[in-house]
Amino acid sequence: MQNGTDYDVLIVGGGQAGIPLAYKLAGGDRTVALAERKYLGGSCVNFGCSPTKAAIASAKVAFQARRAAEYGIEIPEVRVDFPAVLRRARGVAETKRVGLDKGLEGSENPVLIRDHARLEGREDGGFRVQVGDRSLLVGQVVLNTGTRTLIPPIDGLDEVDYIDAGNWMNREDLPGHLVLVGGSYIGLEMAQFYRRMGSDVTVVVGSSDHVTPGEDEDVAEAMRGLLAEEGVEFVFCERAQGVAPDGDGLTLTLDGADPAEIRATHL
Repeated sequence: MQNGTDYDVLIVGGGQAGIPLAYKLAGGDRTVALAERKYLGGSCVNFGCSPTKAAIASAKVAFQARRAAEYGIEIPEVRVDFPAVLRRARGVAETKRVGLDKGLEGSENPVLIRDHARLEGREDGGFRVQVGDRSLLVGQVVLNTGTRTLIPPIDGLDEVDYIDAGNWMNREDLPGHLVLVGGSYIGLEMAQFYRRMGSDVTVVVGSSDHVTPGEDEDVAEAMRGLLAEEGVEFVFCERAQGVAPDGDGLTLTLDGADPAEIRATHL
């Protein structure tokens, strides 16, 4: 430990980068603290990679079951228990999170501090950091604060109960018609998931003439075509301008699109 410091290194954020870094540095004879104010594992474990892949696996089973007759298998009725699908996804996230918790509980190096960290300034060649009610002097700080959901600037969005990356696992009401703003690969992944669960799905793509703008156009068109075969609809526009509650659903207004309005149950 450096002279006068509480820890050699403080890592702010216990996500996919912070945890392995904490163990690596601690194994190199440095004293390490890891500050996390909520859940270990970051977005990937808690609402991203792990639970989405679990949910998509359920959707794949439903899709294959509906095609069973093509393989000589008779399944009279395929019924999706959507709340059970989401419970399974949440369970996968919880299992991974509990495993991370157990690995750090009681550890003397690295030390897990469950609280919010705030940089106060430089002091004695190190950093003064407030972590909850503790004031720490540390030699180095690693910022591993991760990601958060980017909400697009759509007029009226605060008036509707929209689905986003942070809350989708807790929304057990299966959409009758989901309009999904954004044609990135994650947007397409979720479009296919909800479609295979039984929702009507419309993907609104703005500021581009094809989906997944980062991909080659022929690859993007192939992905769009595959999803269209499953019943996903696509609308291209300049931007999603506004949204407003409409009865038991909502209406999304688009710039530069035909139709200029889309009515749906969920956004």
